[in-house]
This record gives sequence, structure tokens and C-alpha cells, in this order.
Amino acid sequence: MVISVSNSYLHKTACEKPSYDSKQVEQLVMQSIEKLGLTQEDVCWNQQGHLEIKKPDNLKLHTLMLKMEECGLDMKMTKQTIIEIN
Repeated sequence: MVISVSNSYLHKTACEKPSYDSKQVEQLVMQSIEKLGLTQEDVCWNQQGHLEIKKPDNLKLHTLMLKMEECGLDMKMTKQTIIEIN
């Protein structure tokens, strides 16, 4: 049996929102990840096309989120807990 609990929060930026296309957002995120010192071994694209960080560091994730906010990008954060009962 698997129990899944998730909670989402939408954070709209207070800054003026520039018009980035998805490729520009991807480039901005990847540049920011590199500046944080994360390597290609630390990140990968999963089957759903999402970027996964293998060894999450809360400070680095927070810094990345602040950078995206500074760039005028909205964010949706979802925390999910999965409990497997055997």
C-alpha cells in the first residue's frame, strides 16, 4: 500500500515579468545551477522532461529560487511525501 501526501504553493513574483520562452528559461536555470557549483553528475533530465537534482542542498535550492524570482519568474513548489506500507 502506498500513501501519497503533497502540498503545493504558488509563488507569484512581485517583479515585472519579462517574456521568456521555455528555452530561455531553461538556459537561465542551467546557468544558475552551474554558478551554484552543481555538476552534470548532480543533475539529470527524467522521463517526464523534468530537471532532477540528485543531491538536493536546501541552501542551493533556495538560492536558485531567489535568482528565478529576481528574474521575474513565477514558481510553483510542491512537496510530496510517499509512504510505502508493506
